[in-house]
Amino acid sequence: ECVKPNVLILLADDLGYTDIHCFGGKANSPNLDNLAKGGMKFTNFYAPAPNCSPSRTGLLTGRMPSRVGMYNYRAPEQTMHLSGAEITIAELLKQQGYQTAHFGKWHLSCLPQDSTLNQPQPEDQGFDYSLGTENNAIPSHLNPSNFVRNGNRVGETDGYSCQLLANEVEDWLDKFYQKEK
Repeated sequence: ECVKPNVLILLADDLGYTDIHCFGGKANSPNLDNLAKGGMKFTNFYAPAPNCSPSRTGLLTGRMPSRVGMYNYRAPEQTMHLSGAEITIAELLKQQGYQTAHFGKWHLSCLPQDSTLNQPQPEDQGFDYSLGTENNAIPSHLNPSNFVRNGNRVGETDGYSCQLLANEVEDWLDKFYQKEK
């Protein structure tokens, strides 16, 4: 029987190609180095845009962001968003029996749902589970109050956003991850 590989995509805003050690950089990145050693490293990948919202659009859809209608950074309460009609990699993976989850900055539509904007949420774009923010952590990355889990506001949290997300991934792996999916 063919075992499906795990698919993990780590997207970091403002990270240069050779910043981390496994790509020749000077940054101490042992965990990322271990992931690269045990998986596949893509060495010829270009961002479809110079900033976050269009880059995320290109990564998730495989299409040029301008063809999808995501032209620039998406400001809060903006009508520009990733259309629910677009097919994402998460939707394609689900069709193949995969579980899908999103953790972190969404930045493709309002989050959580705003009835005046009525924009697709992560679960509308193929994600079974989601914890993140529309854009950046507010009021800061320490004790953020704007995290949304599966469409519901979490409220004020204690700790740094990066650790909160890492903890959520761990919890998801412990409670929801199904090896066969």
